[in-house]
Amino acid sequence: MMSTLRYSNIVKILAYLGANKNYNYVDRIANALDSSSVYEALKDSMRAYLSECVGEMEKAEEKREIEEEKEVTLEQTTLEEEKQVGKITLECPDISPEELDREVNNLIRELENLSGGELFKFTRQLALEVYAAIPRMVKSFLKSKEHAQSSK
Repeated sequence: MMSTLRYSNIVKILAYLGANKNYNYVDRIANALDSSSVYEALKDSMRAYLSECVGEMEKAEEKREIEEEKEVTLEQTTLEEEKQVGKITLECPDISPEELDREVNNLIRELENLSGGELFKFTRQLALEVYAAIPRMVKSFLKSKEHAQSSK
């Protein structure tokens, strides 16, 4: 039986999406009956991650450059303000494209060799790992944000 531990970056991405209330991809993987369904869910989750996070990373870099240049802080909100609005924006996981590419390719290769029962068990295990990672991701983010605000 293959281990989901070798796919920690995929778990991080799926947990990030789930923490942002987008459980669709994890649910599709958990309910997959064949490898094609897993491939489609993974493809869609990677596309969502890239569209959210690559643009976010570029904007964050531009914002840092402006702040450094003008020695100002743009758009600061407190954690309490975000909690009141009910929208806490998690930071995207920092994952190198090379590592992600390697994990996805390894996963695809390994899924091809699983029997139906093994695939069924693996996808449920992967989904459970992701669901367990979601609260840890949120808690870690909140803790780091509270620390950053208290050190100001």
